[in-house]
Amino acid sequence: MTVASGLRFALVPSPLLGPVSLRGTARALSDLGWAAAVADYGEVTAADTYDAIADRAAAAVGTAPQGLILVGHSGAGGLLAGIAARTAPAGVIFVDAILPHPGRSWFETVPPALAKRLKGMATAGRLPAWNRWTSDDPVTRLVADPAARAEVVAALPSVPVAYLAARAPDWPPISAPCAYAQLSETYAREAIAARAGAWEVVREDLHHLAMVTDPARVAAVLAETAETLVAA
Repeated sequence: MTVASGLRFALVPSPLLGPVSLRGTARALSDLGWAAAVADYGEVTAADTYDAIADRAAAAVGTAPQGLILVGHSGAGGLLAGIAARTAPAGVIFVDAILPHPGRSWFETVPPALAKRLKGMATAGRLPAWNRWTSDDPVTRLVADPAARAEVVAALPSVPVAYLAARAPDWPPISAPCAYAQLSETYAREAIAARAGAWEVVREDLHHLAMVTDPARVAAVLAETAETLVAA
């Protein structure tokens, strides 16, 4: 399988990070000769349901005559089953992402103590930006370049508590071949679960925001993984 196959990458950003976090990786995929774009589904509002977000993301993803490779980073993993049901991709890659969690809320995918603490941080029904959830700002720690760091921080959304408390729909399992790209130790549990489900799993010694700091390396992993998925 080569870039001439006509496959197109659609990169779905986490609701906690926004599309800026994936634009460098989309450009790096384009540099490798692949068609690639970030699926910008807009700000998540307090009135949004999972289905409404999946509808907007699917519209942003669009179609690809020769096949679509759907990529979800971080919190976008919980949306991929719904987006896949609407777009029929040729392959799906979870990148340091949560897994589908039908019938459970985002809060139920994290330790109860963290969920309780975050709910206590809410103001007017919204949480502070993701980098302010802990005293150790992960963006400062992981993104060394001042310009890149400032761009990411400026774009971080304030996510409604209602979205994180909503239960994910019972979307059908993803029928396309799936893979998991683990970038950080934080997502080791998800990678283990993916491997148990007979998914292709790759491990890179990077970090959760490597899509920002090492886009060329992440793009190479995505391209290789996509070729493996569609060749299987």
